[in-house]
Amino acid sequence: MKIDNIVIGRSLTCLLYSWKTQTKCLIKEPEYVFKFDKRYEGYDLSFLNAKNPKELWSNLCFVMSLSSLLLFPNNVGSCRLDGNILNVITKGNKRVEIETNKLQEFDVETKYHGVYDFFDIKELSPHNTDRIEDNTGFVSQLDFYRFSGTTRGLVGSSRMTHEELLDPDLGQGIAKLKALRMMKQEGLIGKFGREYKGKKYYKRPKIEFHKRVASPLVQSQLTFDEVYKIPQIKGEAWKMIETLKTR
Repeated sequence: MKIDNIVIGRSLTCLLYSWKTQTKCLIKEPEYVFKFDKRYEGYDLSFLNAKNPKELWSNLCFVMSLSSLLLFPNNVGSCRLDGNILNVITKGNKRVEIETNKLQEFDVETKYHGVYDFFDIKELSPHNTDRIEDNTGFVSQLDFYRFSGTTRGLVGSSRMTHEELLDPDLGQGIAKLKALRMMKQEGLIGKFGREYKGKKYYKRPKIEFHKRVASPLVQSQLTFDEVYKIPQIKGEAWKMIETLKTR
């Protein structure tokens, strides 16, 4: 197989860069895309029928796989460049050699991880709060997600080093306590408890830990904003998708 130019990366920014420039792309060990990531707020993502970065990632992967811009979608075990030959080992342990004239490493791993603690809500009175923010690195942001207008869960976001990830004082139990404290400071309450002498008393909110997702954060060659502003090259892959949209 021979491909003149290949971009290798892990991030949503890399994927969008590949689409904008119509360059073949290989994603290895993809960075977790967080639905409520503030880095992507304020951007109109409707050009690929997306409302948030997670939807944009899914839709980009779909259209780029369909148009063959994304190489070995969700099937890259490892890859290594030897001269001008890119050796790719798939998750099925199949080896593929790609001859290329230009290989662009788009992302570099940093020492930080994006850490996301998901909680199920067991008891919480109705409220209009979508986000609570804190100025610390550990659980610096709480986002509530809803289904059919009812709050079903919340997720706490942290930025942590590998050493901090192993620290029991920054584990899921402490994250739960921090989340409950932030909810209390915001004035959120649990279910109605009782009424005494005309005053209503409410229980504390109850949440239950669901899962923790930790993903290494990367530094990209270009920022998302810089890539977003790149004019769309209307190559064959782009034309194919535009044709499918009209059918």
